[in-house]
Amino acid sequence: MKTLVYIGSFLMLASVYAQEKKPIDKMEETKTTKTTVIKNGEKVSENTVKETTKKEQEIKTVQRKGNTPDGDKIETPVKVTKTIQIDSDSDPFYDVRDKMVYYTYNDEKYTFKSDNNGFLMTTPTNNSYGEARKSASNHFYLMTIKGNPGVGYFDSNGNFVVEYYDKGKDVMIMESYEMSKF
Repeated sequence: MKTLVYIGSFLMLASVYAQEKKPIDKMEETKTTKTTVIKNGEKVSENTVKETTKKEQEIKTVQRKGNTPDGDKIETPVKVTKTIQIDSDSDPFYDVRDKMVYYTYNDEKYTFKSDNNGFLMTTPTNNSYGEARKSASNHFYLMTIKGNPGVGYFDSNGNFVVEYYDKGKDVMIMESYEMSKF
């Protein structure tokens, strides 16, 4: 009897744990290229560029009537992260690392490109759109967006929310950038 109680409690804990995990569809692709620079017939330098593209999407369904096991899929945002690493010397370590994440706002795609202190926001035509610097708490970013000061943060859905003061209109504006759907 004691064994049955232990087995029953173990199964309940296992089912609770299994229900808490969110299924995520992941795809990762890595491309490595080597280039050699030759000047006047002599090898000057050799660079290795490693480009990793990672796509993640949470899988969600809507329960159908009648408790059938299958449900209709809900379209969820896709988070695309591109990491570029460059090795320009003979050691086994990459010397330069660059990371980009893609978001959309008003059906336009924006690139969030990391740097040492935060990230830069650029438009699809690579024009500078905004600049985000980490605050001391690491939860908020001090922003300059379209030349206006503001604050940015990531919400619980992974979207980047920006609140800034528009001097020309004399109003506070809130914009939410969603992870791109590719």
